[in-house]
Amino acid sequence: MYYTSDEHKTILEQSTRPSTKDLHKTLKHYAQELTADPESYRLYGPYWWPLKTLLRDQGLAGRAWFRGTHMDQRLVEEWDREFGINCDPWTVVCLAREYRNLQDLGIPDSSGQDIPFHLVEYSHGEVELYELCDPDAGRQLDLFEAMEDQQEENQAFLDNPGSFIPRTWEQSGDELLSQNRVHCALRHYKRAVLLSRDSRERSALWLRMGLALGEAQHHWKAVFAFTNCYQTGEEAWVMGHIGQAYEELGHWGEAKRCYEAALEHMPGNPELQQAVIRIQTRAGSSSQGTIPKDAGSESPDIPKSSEPHPDQDDQPWDEDSQVLFGFTG
Repeated sequence: MYYTSDEHKTILEQSTRPSTKDLHKTLKHYAQELTADPESYRLYGPYWWPLKTLLRDQGLAGRAWFRGTHMDQRLVEEWDREFGINCDPWTVVCLAREYRNLQDLGIPDSSGQDIPFHLVEYSHGEVELYELCDPDAGRQLDLFEAMEDQQEENQAFLDNPGSFIPRTWEQSGDELLSQNRVHCALRHYKRAVLLSRDSRERSALWLRMGLALGEAQHHWKAVFAFTNCYQTGEEAWVMGHIGQAYEELGHWGEAKRCYEAALEHMPGNPELQQAVIRIQTRAGSSSQGTIPKDAGSESPDIPKSSEPHPDQDDQPWDEDSQVLFGFTG
């Protein structure tokens, strides 16, 4: 899902449980909204699937499009693994609502640029930029719909051109991060990434996201973000950040190989040298006593990037960027 198990618990503990009647009214409101605007399901991200099931189970689907049976089985299994098949309805509503509120940027997203994409983590550590798509929400397009959508996007740009500039969202993300509103900051950085067409700019944004995710203890997502930065920026010093994320996860082998890969291009770097020694010390004090190595692996096992945009330019990073984020040569 998006939030960690600990964050799920905190969200539930800090929320006031409504009466059964009020809960049903809330679900009825969601059903009416989804009927009027089928595309709004995308705002719920990975939490859409348990919410869709709940709406059907509560008899609120009627003849609406979400009475359909299509489900993303992989995410359903992730949900069931944490909350069980017979999950408390309030848990579904509370977490779905929390995530949906996070998507509210305070502007109409006529461009549809980033709403379908959600940062999702699976229980075994895989992370992806998940494109939410429910075929049940599909509807027949009229002849003028594409033209109307383009007109709406053009008007949205004219009304608020700043909302289409990546730097706007990067700056607002930085401000939110300074207020320790990490998830809101990440939401703004994500929009900036998906608006940007410049590989160097996207790399810097992925790097910011990785650092913020690490602070929030979302270390697998941090690995994913740093990997996107590395594959678009192609700078070896980013491997140091990937190694640090793996170290936080207790994956000593992967961490050591990342640090060593960075050292090959930055020999003598004291931070990286200390990191390798630290990993060897930690592994030596572990129950295994050795650092595991993947069979046949000669390089760090770096997850595949899932950038939604192809690189259009490969500009090198300057020294200021490296100094800003550490692990300099």
